Amino acid sequence: MLKQFRNTGLYKVSLDDFKELLDIPSSYQMSDIDKRVLKPIQRDLADSFQNLEVKKIKKGRKVVALEFTFDKENLKKKKNEQNEIKIDEELRKQSEEMFKEFIK
Repeated sequence: MLKQFRNTGLYKVSLDDFKELLDIPSSYQMSDIDKRVLKPIQRDLADSFQNLEVKKIKKGRKVVALEFTFDKENLKKKKNEQNEIKIDEELRKQSEEMFKEFIK
């Protein structure tokens, strides 16, 4: 769910929508969601999303929405890494060909 927002680094969702998306029982109170859903999410996704934080948005005393923030991914960096891999592969092929010609 969060992966689609990796370019923005921000995802806001109403608590009702969040419960529906993750099939959280309607009987869960916010403390249950904290303990059984949000804490494990933060622990499990820490490697995939740098600086992942969950903020509870309240209306009065009631939590009405959740805001997930994390460091956005730099797509240009990923593209550059992919280009470097392609270049490395091309150089490897060229050096193999040169070596084959050299040993003839």
